[in-house]
Amino acid sequence: MRRIKVLLVGPYPPPYGGIAVQIYEWQRHLEKLGTFECSILNIGESRAANLNNCVSVHGYLDFLRKVHGFVRQGYLIHLVTNGHNLKSWLCSFACALVGARNSRRTVLVFGSGLMPEYINRAGFLPRLLIRSTVKLGGRLICRNEQMRGALIRMGAEPTRISILSGFLSIGPISQEPLPQTIQAFLDTHLPVLGATVSVPDSGVLYPEYGIELIMATLKELRVTCPRIGAVIIGAGPQVRSQIVGLDGVACHVIFTGSLPHDVVLGLMKQLTIFLRPTYFDGDSLSVREALALSVPVVASDTDYRPDGVILFRKGDTPDLVEKLRYTLEHLEEVTAGVRKLAPSRNTDRVLRLYRDLVEVA
Repeated sequence: MRRIKVLLVGPYPPPYGGIAVQIYEWQRHLEKLGTFECSILNIGESRAANLNNCVSVHGYLDFLRKVHGFVRQGYLIHLVTNGHNLKSWLCSFACALVGARNSRRTVLVFGSGLMPEYINRAGFLPRLLIRSTVKLGGRLICRNEQMRGALIRMGAEPTRISILSGFLSIGPISQEPLPQTIQAFLDTHLPVLGATVSVPDSGVLYPEYGIELIMATLKELRVTCPRIGAVIIGAGPQVRSQIVGLDGVACHVIFTGSLPHDVVLGLMKQLTIFLRPTYFDGDSLSVREALALSVPVVASDTDYRPDGVILFRKGDTPDLVEKLRYTLEHLEEVTAGVRKLAPSRNTDRVLRLYRDLVEVA
């Protein structure tokens, strides 16, 4: 069988975050199959660094030159991006335009639940850019029906759009001990809630993660659960000053900083409940990972959540407290329900998209 060449375009670890993890896990999956030749073009914050298994990028012209070079070699382009800002769509357009020279062998993946709002508010020129991109792209992948509708309104052919989660499967879980401070926190707090955030190099903690809701919840629950704790994964102690409501519950919270992905999985497995109190989401990778680890999930009712998640009204602290109390009181029952959830089958669907593009070309 002819090997299919795939260029994955997106941010690459480190730092570890949602899209970067998807790129990392997908590369590993393709390598295991043995019928694909896979390279990574790193366009993340560490894009200029010389990292193993990926090609560095030094500016916009270098990006275009390297994508063009891979297309000339017959590579199928697979971009993973957020879709909620101009830079994301410029990158998508570049990949789609260059990929048009290779019979439109491009897969454009948009992962942010904020994408429909960005498209609705976009001006004339950005909308022209988006329309051109979705018409040039070979296949489009998004996370929920709202995102799919936004792409169709921009002129995308419905038959070329797939709704797929970014979650593949749980990779290896680190057998290494957790950092001593984190393990000591886990050993002295119960129940333990956990949430993931992605903090850029600027150190700014984005408000859409809803961390202030967790702080308000801790103040309510510590009355009946005096040993309750919350682990904020991905953010270091430097964000403390940015968090509203931390005063009074600081001893109940630990900030892990950036951790390797397999260490994060090992940490998540020890949580009592995973929280996702975000104000918007596409299809959260961390929610899928927690469910796969049989950890109950309480999350905000954004546009899409998978089966097995206990929902609370977005931004509503009393409702979050109520749902957490319910989950804690029925923990054994909820955990048993999570264990029965069917595993993801997204890998086969993406591989079929690859083969369809190659066979048509």
